[in-house]
Amino acid sequence: MPRSFLHVLAPIFLLFFVQYTTLAQGVKISPTSVIIGVETVNNHTAVHATQGGLLLEGTTGSTPISGAGTRMMWIPEKGAFRAGYVSGTQWDAENIGAYSFVGGGQNNTASGSRSFVGGGGYNTASVYVSFVGGGEHNTSSASRSFVGGGGYNTASGYASFVGGGLRNTASGRNSFVGGGIDNTAASYGEAVLGVYAAAYPMGHTIEDDTWQANDRIFSIGNGTATNNRSNAMTVLKNGKVGLGTIEPGALLHLKQSSNTNSSGLRIQSTESSLLGIIIPGYYWDIYTSGSDLQFYFNGSSKSHIDAGTGGFVHSSDRQLKRDIQPLDEVMPRLMQLKPASYYYKDVVTPERRAWGFIAQEVGEVFPNLMHQSGEYKGLNYDDFAVMAIKALQEQQLEITDLNTEITDLNTEITDLSKEMNNQQL
Repeated sequence: MPRSFLHVLAPIFLLFFVQYTTLAQGVKISPTSVIIGVETVNNHTAVHATQGGLLLEGTTGSTPISGAGTRMMWIPEKGAFRAGYVSGTQWDAENIGAYSFVGGGQNNTASGSRSFVGGGGYNTASVYVSFVGGGEHNTSSASRSFVGGGGYNTASGYASFVGGGLRNTASGRNSFVGGGIDNTAASYGEAVLGVYAAAYPMGHTIEDDTWQANDRIFSIGNGTATNNRSNAMTVLKNGKVGLGTIEPGALLHLKQSSNTNSSGLRIQSTESSLLGIIIPGYYWDIYTSGSDLQFYFNGSSKSHIDAGTGGFVHSSDRQLKRDIQPLDEVMPRLMQLKPASYYYKDVVTPERRAWGFIAQEVGEVFPNLMHQSGEYKGLNYDDFAVMAIKALQEQQLEITDLNTEITDLNTEITDLSKEMNNQQL
């Protein structure tokens, strides 16, 4: 059938099967109620379908319009969709990637093949399978990279991820920035959380595409500004963890912010309850003060390790003590102690026998010297040094008394000798 005849016959069939009604600048087709026009049901809807669906099929058809404007368009030959507003060339043919999508917003560009911009403003997904969910001024510029939202974020490493936040960058391959402010995940597989995370030290060479042991794997920023960056935690790929330092030199490296007990390591027991009152758990603080290593219990100094000698020094200042009393006589009880040698049961192949006392035996003679923490009893052998000094003092008094007696006896002998000599004369 000639093409010209079809052109004549088609309107006749349309008039025969449906009711045709002319609107101001539009068309209404019923009973399916497909309405196309400017002035329609509510004077706002340009296309209105109350039943059925919309099918746009085929691959023929280039970009219908270029330049600035507010519009929604489907580009068949690229399998691409655009909706929103552009002020320039963002939706010209050369800036529309094959199978790409822009769901709305302002001045968004999806120029990469299979790229996606969900909405927002001034966002760009420029390469293969790049993604920007929304926000503003975000850029996904590496294959399989992702920016969820926020503002001024960049995912420039292969398969990198920025969840949101402000001014964050994931430039390493497979790197991750969860959000926050001004964070950068620069090395391969690096993850960053927090705000204003610290940059790498000067002179450090970053590997953005391969694994390097001295690069970071995870960090949490706790800085306050771009000129005051810091990390609460830094974990390197070699497993070293830094708390308060970005250059951990050991498997666990803690750098204090000050020389106080609250700036070091705290170990606290669980809280308890007495008559409905919550009792906080006991805690130990371990920290450095100057060059010494300090040990505090519930905020009070207990001991330290001297940096010069490595010796363990007990806190013994009079200011820390109360109810000071002299010791009773210890020598008779000291003689009842039973020094022994032994092996500990948990040592399968001991190198040598240990020397010491049995806690229960010591407790029978000196109850205050026996300690119990948990299941087992124990001894503080430093206590025995005090006992030994007290015993020496008692022994010295006995020696002094004996010396006095000997002196007196010698005097008596001398006097008797003189008296006998006089009698012989």
